[in-house]
Amino acid sequence: MPIQMIWGNDLNAYNKFLQQLIDTKVSKAWKEINVTHLNGDDESQIYRAMEEILTPPLGDGSRVVILKNNPMFSSKNEELRFKFEKIYQNIPKSNYFILHSTNKPDSRLSNTKFIKKLIKKNLVNEKSFSLPDIWDYEGQKEYLEEAANEMNIKIEKDAA
Repeated sequence: MPIQMIWGNDLNAYNKFLQQLIDTKVSKAWKEINVTHLNGDDESQIYRAMEEILTPPLGDGSRVVILKNNPMFSSKNEELRFKFEKIYQNIPKSNYFILHSTNKPDSRLSNTKFIKKLIKKNLVNEKSFSLPDIWDYEGQKEYLEEAANEMNIKIEKDAA
C-alpha cells in the first residue's frame, strides 16, 4: 500500500522495517533520489512531503517519502487534512508515503478519523512498533522471546 501509518516508541524495530522496505522497493542505483527523509516539526517540510509523494520515482523501483514526527496524528490542523484528502488518491502505486510518529494517533482528531476510514478501505496500512510498558511483565517477556527468536537464539522459558 502506498500510505503507511507507523507509530510507536520502538525505534529499532521501526528502523529495521524502514530499511527493509527501502532495500526491497527502491532501486539501489536511484536510492539517493528516490528516498526522502523529512521532519514534521517543520511545516514547510510537511507540505514538501505531500508534494514529493505525488512525483513518480526516477528510474527503476519505487519512491519512498518518510515524514517523521507526523503532526496529523497529534494536532488538529484542518489545512493539513484537506491537503491530504486532496492528494491521497493521486499517489502513484509505486510510491510509499511513511507517516511516522512515536505517539499513538489521537483518535479524537478528524485527521486520525479520516486515516482510520482509509485503513478500513485498505488504502492505508497501519503498523505499531511499541515497546512494552515497564510494568507489563508479560509484554516484556514476549518482547524478549520474540527478539531472541529473530536472532536465532534459543532461551529457556525461565531465562526470560
